[in-house]
Amino acid sequence: MKIWGGGLCDYPEEFYDCNGDCLLDTDLDNVCDELDNCPENYNPFQEDFDFDDVGDACDGLSLNEAQQKRKLIRITDILGRDTQEDGKEKIRLYIYDDGWVERKIKLLK
Repeated sequence: MKIWGGGLCDYPEEFYDCNGDCLLDTDLDNVCDELDNCPENYNPFQEDFDFDDVGDACDGLSLNEAQQKRKLIRITDILGRDTQEDGKEKIRLYIYDDGWVERKIKLLK
């Protein structure tokens, strides 16, 4: 129980007021500073790509950086046949060395 504004309220976390709002939220991302993995930078989704408990907004790691480290190993058509970047296939699958598969669809004008 907390005493708030002259009355009592019951709220589960010590970091919130009786209305459920954070007592401290420096970056205004609606995650209380005590629970925020990057309290100085706005990051409402709390991304942490490398699971080091430091948010990507603070440690300089982003999903784009992870994609840049991938090496393309194969391009195939939808049936798994090898093809080239400039092939005529409308749908191509890009297969990377880390297991990531990216589908690209060629739109005709």
